[in-house]
Amino acid sequence: MGVTLKIFKGNRPIHTWSVLLFILFITSCSLMMKTVSGLPDPKVLTEKEITNAIKDLPKNNNVYDAVYTQAIDSSKIMNLFFKGMETKAYIYNSKGELLCKSQKAYCGPAELESIEQSSIQKEYKICNHNSENENLNTIIGDIEFIQNEYKNSNTYTVLYYWNFASDKKLYKEYWQAFKSSFSNEKNVEFIRINTDLSEKWNLQPGKKLKLKLKNKGEGVYRVSVGQMPWNK
Repeated sequence: MGVTLKIFKGNRPIHTWSVLLFILFITSCSLMMKTVSGLPDPKVLTEKEITNAIKDLPKNNNVYDAVYTQAIDSSKIMNLFFKGMETKAYIYNSKGELLCKSQKAYCGPAELESIEQSSIQKEYKICNHNSENENLNTIIGDIEFIQNEYKNSNTYTVLYYWNFASDKKLYKEYWQAFKSSFSNEKNVEFIRINTDLSEKWNLQPGKKLKLKLKNKGEGVYRVSVGQMPWNK
């Protein structure tokens, strides 16, 4: 699923995303497909709510959980939120360099299958001229780990973005299906990054961010985002 950010001036919403609906293909290293009739207004969660949700997730020795310590502005917050809604995943080498398959940075179903049938080493190369080419060390500087500290002791690190908009009830099943695709990889570790709206981002706990869908035709909807519930 492509997410396009558009900026408007005047009285119109500042942030607008075009998203595919009805059959929403999750373009990440995931097996998820969802039918969407609308997007629920996401609620700002407390730090405790997010931490408790993370503690309830399946655990493995090579899996680390983290949250962003801050989000600078509305654009950053919504980019993180939609990245988590899509459960996007990215692969990095031991030097923190982003890896691509045919210059595609995040993993889609085809990439996931290629990893399962082959290997990261054979299928992925260092990205060149990719807009999402951010070094892993830079990202780690912006996140806080829950429970266990990241050791960076393996050949590959997979960043996996998620939030409860990607389906709270079935999330555990999604995660297990995703991780099983790397079952042949012996030197890989995972960082699951939660991107639910958080009070740590100077947002007011319990408040909701209004999302409005407008049908643009041909299965494309425009998502208009209301006022960010800042904690004044």
